[in-house]
Amino acid sequence: MASLGALLFQLTCACLAVYALRDGDMVLVFCAAVACSRAGLYAFDVGYVELQQLLVDERDRGACQGVEAALCGAMELGLALTTLVFFSEPSSFVELAELSSLFVLLALVLFAAWLALYRIFDHIHAERDHGHAHTAQDLKRLAGDGRHVHVAYAGVKACARSSHGHAHPHPHPVP
Repeated sequence: MASLGALLFQLTCACLAVYALRDGDMVLVFCAAVACSRAGLYAFDVGYVELQQLLVDERDRGACQGVEAALCGAMELGLALTTLVFFSEPSSFVELAELSSLFVLLALVLFAAWLALYRIFDHIHAERDHGHAHTAQDLKRLAGDGRHVHVAYAGVKACARSSHGHAHPHPHPVP
């Protein structure tokens, strides 16, 4: 949830920067808003890295980060080309700032949707044979106290009446 707050903070700062640009006389407010929005970006990044370490099997983490780096590089190249082709005039800088704010909003909506559709839960298994797969880091923790983390699709049909602390898609008998 902290990552969602960080994205909201970044969006607020980006919108303030756009407002300051449109006004024209608020250059210091624009600079301060851009500088402060970086704090939201870095805070989100810390939360994202923590989720990645929790949810991606450590055996696949290098490949996952390699794909992420390639996609980020491609998007950065696309941003540079878009700026050169469509926003090359200094007068179009406001539109570029608006587009940037729009993409921060898109990130916020997508991350909020992920949070709404999936649940991360930490639990302990009493017995070792429990019929579902685990990541390498989960297997190490299971050898200890049996506590580990799972992600479950909650979806629209998620059960809100859970006695074991997480949503699940199976029906409950009516008492």
